[in-house]
Amino acid sequence: MFPAPQPPRDMVMPGGLQAGLIVLLGICAAIAVLVLGRTAIRQRDRVPLFVVLGALLCVVYEPIGDTLVLAYYPEKGQITWVTLFGRGIPVFIGLMYLCYIGPFVLLFEHLRGKGFTARSWWTLWVGSVAAIVVIELGVMRIGHAWVYYGPQRTVVADLPIWTPITYVSFLFTIAAGVHALASRLRQRDQWMIIPAVPAFLAAAHLTTSLPAAVALYSTDDSTMILVGALGSIAVAALLAHGLSLLFVPQRAPGVDTPSDQRAVTRAATSSGSTQS
Repeated sequence: MFPAPQPPRDMVMPGGLQAGLIVLLGICAAIAVLVLGRTAIRQRDRVPLFVVLGALLCVVYEPIGDTLVLAYYPEKGQITWVTLFGRGIPVFIGLMYLCYIGPFVLLFEHLRGKGFTARSWWTLWVGSVAAIVVIELGVMRIGHAWVYYGPQRTVVADLPIWTPITYVSFLFTIAAGVHALASRLRQRDQWMIIPAVPAFLAAAHLTTSLPAAVALYSTDDSTMILVGALGSIAVAALLAHGLSLLFVPQRAPGVDTPSDQRAVTRAATSSGSTQS
């Protein structure tokens, strides 16, 4: 049997970087909670507050997700938020969930209210992937507050590029799921959004990371591991496409989109002006 990759438990958490992340993410988390709270008050809607509480619970899945993607937070010198499944999860990760889940849900709802197009949907998806990649690379360049280990492929500067794509998958799934529940549940039942947020996260991340995880835990063959990583990317893209069918109006054959109709109107107006 192929031995499971083991995390580098002898690593030490860089103290200065850890302190900086706690301060920075603490400020960002406070701002996020304030914005979500004000949104809840302004809209007289408790859903943003339920999303905040749900984001706090997402840390329960963290050690499971880390095991799947072979990520590790050094435990020596770590300021720990919680220890689960034999792994310490640092405080800054708990704060990180507050920083991006709630604000992403608000952004998603804003764009949904304006009306998603295929372009805006995929721009949000690609932009989210790029943002996470930049953040991870930036932190990892300063120090090893977290590391990816094992025989990874698609690696750029110690970051397996396939992993941020799985993170974006759970952001989209949470936002889509929250909208669906908020739209369909009676107001008195909307508290169920709280446990649903970590459930959506777990379902999306498990589904998208599974192909790469199976390869990483089954073989050290670089080709098979690459196939697994590409499989995870493909599943993530397929999930994003499937969700888009629920939010992006589909163009029927022979039916102009609003942008096409506006272009025709401008052309007709321009033609009329020229003739006159």
